[in-house]
Amino acid sequence: MQENDLAARTLCPVFRSEAVVGDRWTVLILRELFMRSHRFEEIQAQTGGTPQMIAARLKALRADGLVERRLYNKRPPRYEYHLTEKGDAFYPVMLALRAWGEAWCKTPEEGRAISYTHRICGKPAGLGPVCRSCELPLCREDKVAKLNPAYQSEREARWGGVQVQPLRPANWQVEWPKKCPPSHRSRTDGNHRPRSSEARDGERSRYKSTSKRTAGFETRPYTVERRQWGALPSGSSRPITSVRRRSATAGGQRLES
Repeated sequence: MQENDLAARTLCPVFRSEAVVGDRWTVLILRELFMRSHRFEEIQAQTGGTPQMIAARLKALRADGLVERRLYNKRPPRYEYHLTEKGDAFYPVMLALRAWGEAWCKTPEEGRAISYTHRICGKPAGLGPVCRSCELPLCREDKVAKLNPAYQSEREARWGGVQVQPLRPANWQVEWPKKCPPSHRSRTDGNHRPRSSEARDGERSRYKSTSKRTAGFETRPYTVERRQWGALPSGSSRPITSVRRRSATAGGQRLES
């Protein structure tokens, strides 16, 4: 039985809430949205999840009504993720998790990851839902966050370590050989003169390791030089193959691209 079906059969609010936000990655995504990280790349970098995991949780949050997409670029289409009213109502739960973690999951020497200042009174707000200085209820818009320098460096290192690769290299060149090695099946040389059987046998043994035939196709290795692409240094190369089909009108003797 699915978890959602089990949640629908009980009146327990904790069970139903856990079915929506009880996943670790879901809570981390909500944390980033509360910290105003709205784009997919930022959320993935700061949570440390794979693209498939983050995309699946965002889709589930949208289906449950906690998150909505907003288009910020038309071509190509790119979206930002923002909290809805239902998602923003999760903020007291996030504050409780933060306060519990600061009290029971860290040492005093580490210090607080985030210190809040109440915008109204200008004094420290503390970690609870009520300002510890003026004792007024706290809203997310009335708090100014200041990150611990170590925590700030940690987040910058996560975001700086993400390198978005382009869909196509900006500068790459294919270097083809000036002259393709003659096929051992060809019976004429470059000047269309008949060649001896000894010459054909020599070429057959010479190109045996670099040429192979399968079902009417011949593949030969070439090299492609890749520059400024991924982590490969300039001048790196990898083998590719060029496939040529035998001409049906020439009895399989002439090759055409």
